[in-house]
Amino acid sequence: MKSARHTHRWDWPVLLILAVGTALRFLALGQQSLWHDEIRSVTIALGGPENNILWAVLNIHGPLYLVLLKGWMALVGTGEGATRALSAALGAAGLALFYRVGLPLVGRRAAMIGLSLLAVSPFYLWYSQEVRNYILLFDLGLLAIYAFLADVREKTRGTFLAAIGTSVAVCLANLTGFFLLVFHCVYVLAFRRKVHYPFRRLLLLLVVVMVALSPWILQATESMGQLHLGRPDEAAGEGVAIKGECPPGLLSIPFTFYSFSLGFSMGPSIDELKIHRWPAVISYLWYLVPIMMLFAFAFLWGFHRARRSADEFRVLLLWVTIPVLLMVALSMLNLKAPNPRYAALAFAPYLLLIGIGIASIGNRTLRALVLIALLFFSAHADYRYFTNARYWRPDTRAAGKLLRQEVRPGDEAAVYTLVEPVHYYVGDAVTLRNPKPRDFASRERMTDWLHTNVGDQRRLWIVQCMGWWLDPEDRFVHLCQEIMIPKGEWDFPKAPVYLFEVPQDWGTQNYKGERPKP
Repeated sequence: MKSARHTHRWDWPVLLILAVGTALRFLALGQQSLWHDEIRSVTIALGGPENNILWAVLNIHGPLYLVLLKGWMALVGTGEGATRALSAALGAAGLALFYRVGLPLVGRRAAMIGLSLLAVSPFYLWYSQEVRNYILLFDLGLLAIYAFLADVREKTRGTFLAAIGTSVAVCLANLTGFFLLVFHCVYVLAFRRKVHYPFRRLLLLLVVVMVALSPWILQATESMGQLHLGRPDEAAGEGVAIKGECPPGLLSIPFTFYSFSLGFSMGPSIDELKIHRWPAVISYLWYLVPIMMLFAFAFLWGFHRARRSADEFRVLLLWVTIPVLLMVALSMLNLKAPNPRYAALAFAPYLLLIGIGIASIGNRTLRALVLIALLFFSAHADYRYFTNARYWRPDTRAAGKLLRQEVRPGDEAAVYTLVEPVHYYVGDAVTLRNPKPRDFASRERMTDWLHTNVGDQRRLWIVQCMGWWLDPEDRFVHLCQEIMIPKGEWDFPKAPVYLFEVPQDWGTQNYKGERPKP
C-alpha cells in the first residue's frame, strides 16, 4: 500500500474535479424518457396500488436501492429528473469515495488521474443518470473493498463489523455484490501467507453475511433458470436477439472493457449492435481502434507497473478480474445475460490501473498528452450522450403523449416489443395491445392477428418500442402498409409511431397480404 501520509489530500485540483463531475451528473436529468428498467424500479419502489413497502424490501434486484428510492420519491416526486437525481447524487458521492479508497492504494498522482477519468467517464455518467441500482453498487463496492482491506490489516472488532456490514450492503445493492465475497475468499486463500488473515475469521465473516442475506438468497435461487452451457438465447429456443448488452460468452470481456472506456455513445449504438451484430462496427473502426489501443496501453502499462508493489498488485489483479470472469461464467451457465453493468465492481480498479499507467510514463509531455487524449475522447462521448438521440433511451414519453392526445373512439393501439414504457406514459387513457412472439412467426400469423385484434375499429396505431427483438426487418409494419392505408408516421427516437386507416371492406374481405384495390 502507498504511504498513509497521502490519505487526506483534498486540495483544490481534487475539489475542482469533484465539482465538475458532480455538475455533469445533474446536467439534463429529465431530457430522456424513463426506460423499461427504470420504470420497473419506480413502480416496485412505489409498492404498487397498495403502496406496500415489502415490494421493495423483498425484491431480489437491489432492495436497498429500491427502499432508498421510495423515500427519495416521497420527498422530490416521480418525474424523470426527480427520480434520476438519486443516482446523480450517488454518482457524485462515488467520485469522492473513489478518490478516498484509491489514494492510499495507488498514490496521489494515479488516484487523481483515475478520478479525472471517472468524472467524465461516459459509462459512469450513463448509470449516474439512470433510475437503477448500479451506481449504489459501485459506491458500496468501494466501501466494501476498503473495509475488508482494513480488516485484513488491523483485525479489530470494529474493522470486522465494518467488513460484515459493507459486504451485506453491497449484496443488497445488487446480486452481483456477491462477486466481492468471492474476492474476499480468493484474496485470503491465494495470499494467506502474505496477508496473514486467519481462515476462521474469513469463514465467520462469510457465514454471518450469508445468514443475513438468506431471505434474498432463497428467492434468487427459486427465480434462476436452468443451467445451460451455451448462448442464453439458444437455451431459450429463441433465434431473434442477443440478450443483455454484450456479445455472448468470452466476447463479452473485450466489450466490457470497451464499455468501461467509452460507454454507449461512441461508435454504433447498442440497438445497432444488436440488430446488425459485427457489421455495425466496421464503419467506426478507423477511430475506435486507435482510441481503444490508447486505453489498452494505459491499462496494461499500469498493470505492469503495479507489479512493483506486491500488496497493490494483489488487490488490483483480483479486483479487476473476478467480477468480469464471474459475469462471463454466469452468462455461459445461462444464469444471467452478459452485460457490462454486471461487472461494474471491476470498473474502479480498471480506472486505477489506467491511472497508474499514465502516472508511470516518464516523459512529462507524453504523460500529459495521453491523459488529455483520454479525457478528450471521454468528454466527446459525453457530448454525444447529451446531444445525439441515436444513443438515447427510447422516447416513449413523446409516443405516449401523442397517443393520449390523438387516439379517439374507434381506434386500436398496439405496441411491440416492450409495452411497459409506453403504458407508463399513456396510463389508463389508452388500451394497448401487445402482439406476442408467436404472432410474428409468419405473414399469415401477422395477418390473422390484425384481423382478430383490429376487428371493426377504424384506425390502428402502432408503436415500435425495441420492435427489432421480434421483428428486425419491420415485417409487421410493412404488412400494415400493404393491406391498410397509411395515414401518418412519427419518428420518435427508438419509438416510432405509425397510424393506419382500416379499409371500409376490412371485415368482409379475406386479405392474403394484398392491399385492397381502391
